[in-house]
Amino acid sequence: MNSFMYGKSVSSQRIEAWWSILVKDRDCTKLWILDVFKDMRSVRLYCDDDYIEEECLKFCFMNILRDELHRESPSGRSDVLFFLPEVSDTRTYITDVDLDELELAEERCCKQTQQSGCCEEFVQLDDIIMEKRDLQFPHTAEEAATLYVTLLEEIEKI
Repeated sequence: MNSFMYGKSVSSQRIEAWWSILVKDRDCTKLWILDVFKDMRSVRLYCDDDYIEEECLKFCFMNILRDELHRESPSGRSDVLFFLPEVSDTRTYITDVDLDELELAEERCCKQTQQSGCCEEFVQLDDIIMEKRDLQFPHTAEEAATLYVTLLEEIEKI
């Protein structure tokens, strides 16, 4: 079985295009996350083969990263296509749906994930540790890195 495939991938192209936008301007704060993770790897604070470290990294950095990407993301054509379809000589495909049907579909088809992207058990464990140690959610990359190290130390004790 191959670990990769040849061929076109529109979603990969979109991701690569987005990362190229982030990487273009090295003076911009857009690259802070790449540098932080690279530094954490180089000093062996993070190993992407370790499940616990990966979950902890997501728990500590995901909200900061999401906020940064939201703040820095370029608005553009997709918003225009969605909100003003007539600009592109098309029609709206918005369809009214009964709220009960929507709730039923969400219940049957949508797996709810934690905002951090972590498994529920890991979030519960981290919440217990944070409450016990009176830790706060981070607002900066430095705070997230400190929380990451602290949580891993506490998990190691268990």
